[in-house]
Amino acid sequence: MNEDCKKIEQEKAAQAYLYYKYPGFLDWIVLNGFNQVVGDNIQRYFALFQHHEMCREKRCADCSGLSSHWNTEADIQNGTVKNIRCAYREQQNQELAARQFAERTPIPEAFKETTFESLTRITSSAIEYIKNYVQLFPSNKPSGLYLHSCVHGVGRTSLMWVLVRELLTKGRLLNGFIFHTTPMFIDRLQTDMFTHEHLFINKATTCGLLLLDDFGREKATDWSSAKIEAIFEERSWYNRPIILSSIIPPDDWAWQSPQEKSVMSKIRKSTQVLNLYIDKDEDAKQPE
Repeated sequence: MNEDCKKIEQEKAAQAYLYYKYPGFLDWIVLNGFNQVVGDNIQRYFALFQHHEMCREKRCADCSGLSSHWNTEADIQNGTVKNIRCAYREQQNQELAARQFAERTPIPEAFKETTFESLTRITSSAIEYIKNYVQLFPSNKPSGLYLHSCVHGVGRTSLMWVLVRELLTKGRLLNGFIFHTTPMFIDRLQTDMFTHEHLFINKATTCGLLLLDDFGREKATDWSSAKIEAIFEERSWYNRPIILSSIIPPDDWAWQSPQEKSVMSKIRKSTQVLNLYIDKDEDAKQPE
């Protein structure tokens, strides 16, 4: 009987030796500080090591999308290692979804080749602010933006489309967006009022980002001002930002009608104001 036990132990030791000969396995054991590896359980450790190697080599095609997690070595001993969703695989899936979403969301031909660097008439401080805005969106529960310039042809519309493209490719707009000139947006709201579902109004309220170009140039009616104000207000409740471009500086809205001034009051509370063009002699300050 003793001879049989001795033979079994020798076979286990020989088996364990074969595992330890596998490149990187012993180093992995030492790195994790495992000290309860024996012939009876070495297969469990080796299975975890193989999964670790797949992750290290980014062999996601060979993986089920799950990652192993344990709190103590006892979990390995007891076979209670948990399978959790692989963070790297999840990131890959999100990036793929972002690329697919971007491909389904065509950028207008006029703005496809536009980059931040090509917008030379916009102040460098405004460009840097927008770049940082894209990097932080939406994890910082971003405020909206009010992009204004009294000079025509600076590139307000182009800047907004570059911003959208950057957010799309980074997978930050999976909840969708709406981008319209303000007159077209108002027309869509009016048309939607005659439908039962009010799909456009609902999307304007709930989408990830609402962008309106040439804001304030049209003569707004009491109805359109009230509807836009209501949409802006509800979006602010849920940290859903708006981005507006305009030729009207915020202070000039003081000369507008009471309804329009009320709209601007909501905008000032939920957006960061950026002056995109500053004359060399103008002593204006951009946000830090």
